[in-house]
Amino acid sequence: MGNGFWHARLSVVAPSVVSTMIDPTLFRPHSPAQRRARLVTTHECQINGCTVPAAWCDSHHREPWALGGKTDQKDHFLACSWHRGKIHDPRYDTTYHSDDTITLHRRT
Repeated sequence: MGNGFWHARLSVVAPSVVSTMIDPTLFRPHSPAQRRARLVTTHECQINGCTVPAAWCDSHHREPWALGGKTDQKDHFLACSWHRGKIHDPRYDTTYHSDDTITLHRRT
């Protein structure tokens, strides 16, 4: 998805701030083909215990693209919007397991 896609989505929400929000160096979305491939093998949010259907989940990088993460299937996972927020919350640690599931732990 090119910047036009994101521009169209953001302009519906906040047309006056679109130009300041889009910085293609900060993210790179997975392609529609990569998402379809992930949906073949993943049927729910990949966070342990979550049953939100994968079709409702967001594609996400394990390692942020801006920090050197790759936009490939090994770095790709699906998380519902609620868990995606927790992944970005500094109060939580994220653990990636070899069975392709993810656990979030509240830091103490």
